[in-house]
Amino acid sequence: MIPWWQGYLYSLGEVASVLIFTNAIYIFNHLRKLSMLLFSFSIFFGKLLTLLPFLGFYILNLFVERKIKKSFADSIIFFIPLALWLALVSLRYEDGSVTNYVSSLFDLILNHQSSGTSTFDYSNSQNFIQTVLLSEF
Repeated sequence: MIPWWQGYLYSLGEVASVLIFTNAIYIFNHLRKLSMLLFSFSIFFGKLLTLLPFLGFYILNLFVERKIKKSFADSIIFFIPLALWLALVSLRYEDGSVTNYVSSLFDLILNHQSSGTSTFDYSNSQNFIQTVLLSEF
């Protein structure tokens, strides 16, 4: 259930991102490089919060494989889409540099009304459960 009236448009990107992420899990053992690219696209161009299940999956896979050398190659492939995006930002972002872009992005994420961070009262820790229930969580 998506709680906003614009939920259908909001969910289109998330559904596509989750489908790409799930397919990346399925092909990870057979097409590792393509899988890492799909993980990266799903996280950086879909939903940044998808990074948490990816880290759980990847760390568990590192413990099972016990091959750290593959993680260096994986990380290079994983950061290719992000590097291309940041290169495009550095060339075309009107308000300054990449650091200004990242700062504006985090400001948007933390201060948007749907994030739930604006409802948190830091002085009163008893309202924590109420705050969690009112947030997007």
